[in-house]
Amino acid sequence: MMDIKAMLKWGKIALIIFLLNFLLSLITLGLLLWLILKPEKKIDQAEIHLHRAGIYSANALWKLAAEEYQKAAEHSEGTKAISLWLQAGDVCYEKLSDYSCAVESYLNAKLLGKDFSKDAESGSRLVDSLKKLGKEDSANALLNEMTALVPESSAGSTVVARIGERQITMAELRKALSAEPEPVQREFSGADGLRKYLDQYLFTRLLYQCAVDENLLDETARAELERIKERYFAEIYFRKKIMSEAKITEQEIRDYYAQNQAEFKDSSGRVKPLDDVRKVIESKLMDKKVNELRADWFKTQAQKRGLYINAEAFGSK
Repeated sequence: MMDIKAMLKWGKIALIIFLLNFLLSLITLGLLLWLILKPEKKIDQAEIHLHRAGIYSANALWKLAAEEYQKAAEHSEGTKAISLWLQAGDVCYEKLSDYSCAVESYLNAKLLGKDFSKDAESGSRLVDSLKKLGKEDSANALLNEMTALVPESSAGSTVVARIGERQITMAELRKALSAEPEPVQREFSGADGLRKYLDQYLFTRLLYQCAVDENLLDETARAELERIKERYFAEIYFRKKIMSEAKITEQEIRDYYAQNQAEFKDSSGRVKPLDDVRKVIESKLMDKKVNELRADWFKTQAQKRGLYINAEAFGSK
């Protein structure tokens, strides 16, 4: 009887051991399958190269930084890739004076859809890099593309003329006329004014195209074009980066009026109402703020770019 009980007892123990071994085998098999089948963690190569570029830039290792920005761009897409190509181009242009590298980087951004007509600084760097590499024709073609009048994307705008495949719309013509000096605008006002202006507009475009096609840009013309380009980009930058920061508050207008009432007396000695002199005050305050912003910006850039003025050359000490 005891032998049977002992056998049952040992049988239960053996069964438990078997079940435990079986369960352990299942767990081991499951772990192996998970290790084999689990998705590999995707490594963001762009972020790795971008991180390296930041480290190299912080240590002024500009050549390595440019290479890492380029590698990061190659592993990116869309606007991020464009931004990284531009960063690489800026390092090549500004820090290395490596114009081949700058052109390569900027053109890669352009291939991805970068519109340099809306980015004056990067566009001017690409044009300058091309010129420094002796690629005058490419530089002028790009400059022409950047500064060309582009028809507004207004749905249904009537096409008024065509030069080859280049369409000129009514919206473009109106915009061009509005940009002319006031005497010109007055000359082409009235019912048939736009039609007359179209002839002059087309005449100018055709003259320009012929000059480019026949390579009539001599050294004098190139120097003048360079001067116009510089003023064009400078004006865009000044409006967007400096003048846009000049804001006048209502309180500033009221304070100026209260503190300078002697300026606003009429012939009888009475102070004019604020509303009558508001525009004069706004103009004075705006001029003052723009001049202050301009002076601060100039000082900052002078320090950043190592500006030196030889005052003695002008007889000053």
